[in-house]
Amino acid sequence: RLPLAPVVHDALRELLAGGDGTLGSTFELLTGGSGAELWELGVVVSEPGAAGQPVHFDAPARCLFSAFVALQDVAPEMGPTMFLPGTHTQVAHRRFEAHRAAFVQEAPATVARLSAGDAVVYDSRVLHCGGENRSTNQRILMYITFRCGDVDAQALGIHQHSIRGDLAGRHRLGELRSSSDA
Repeated sequence: RLPLAPVVHDALRELLAGGDGTLGSTFELLTGGSGAELWELGVVVSEPGAAGQPVHFDAPARCLFSAFVALQDVAPEMGPTMFLPGTHTQVAHRRFEAHRAAFVQEAPATVARLSAGDAVVYDSRVLHCGGENRSTNQRILMYITFRCGDVDAQALGIHQHSIRGDLAGRHRLGELRSSSDA
């Protein structure tokens, strides 16, 4: 969980600023506009030797969109995030829940091998996992999640667990894209 300290705020503004084709405009398109709520803000660190995560989805319904931003080059041995494209549907989730191992083995996968500063944006319904870190280096990703303004994520059973309490419910995408104050 990151505080919205000046350096974090400046990085967030830089990531979200700009017009068409930017991370900020992509979030606006996906979430329905500049009123999307900042839902999560943090850094995930995978230490050398860390086990991979189990495949999972973060949301059962369309409500959250996330980005991982690489804070260094992510080499294959560092366990980059694996995504199973097309698994954002309730049908895919039911099949996954019924036969996890078989579903994962059969599903096409893509791995997010990112260079420093690259971002991958995904619908939080998509099945994904961080891989095993077999390197001697940490894998460090900043993550940012926005909630669609017209969806009550808590009613879906999704609670804010990756944002500081002093930030929860206080910041919107449009404000973060244009504000110069922390």
